[in-house]
Amino acid sequence: MPVEPSHAAHETPLANIKAGLVVAWRSEKIRPAIILMFGMGLFFASSYMVILPLMVRDLFDGGARGIALAYASNMLGTCTMILFVMRRGGIERPGRALILGGSFSSLVVACLHLDLSELVFYGVIYVWGMCGGIAMTLSRAIVQEASPPTHRARILSVFTLGMMGGMPIGAAIVGVLVEYMGVQNAVLVPGAGMLLIIAYLYLATSLYDIKRQPVTVTVAT
Repeated sequence: MPVEPSHAAHETPLANIKAGLVVAWRSEKIRPAIILMFGMGLFFASSYMVILPLMVRDLFDGGARGIALAYASNMLGTCTMILFVMRRGGIERPGRALILGGSFSSLVVACLHLDLSELVFYGVIYVWGMCGGIAMTLSRAIVQEASPPTHRARILSVFTLGMMGGMPIGAAIVGVLVEYMGVQNAVLVPGAGMLLIIAYLYLATSLYDIKRQPVTVTVAT
């Protein structure tokens, strides 16, 4: 994207943060993307960090190698989807892809509740990573395209804070759920929670109708 001059050189850091929050929350395109990423951090990232290692240990008697393979499977799926989106040249309706991808991702996570073989377990994690690749790339693209140049950096920081802020809260909740419900039952809660967020975004926001915005870059000759 073209480089824009800074317009906040004389503002205090707190004023900068406040301005980014206000613009992000008022935008009909940016606000749903940030809510989605907060939900991803609260339900999915926390499950990724807490539930996957426990499943490898408790279900397959695995150790560091098995945990590493689980994380690698997820990231490989993410990279696969990112490469696909890059090769395709983007998605015309990113909001619709986020809604459908988030719904499918919740169902994929719920599959971890079943008694799976070890090979199928890692395959499900790979597919889950592909769904994550859709969410990470398209939600960030929506935020970048919809942000005014004067506030783009601040809004992207709010976007990142949305996911990172939800992760520790979700990790604490998931840890308690695993203790009282067992790891296979606990995995159903993040999937159901994310489905509720997706339903809210579909019914109460304009995320589903968001289209890709063409970006024009002027090249000096």
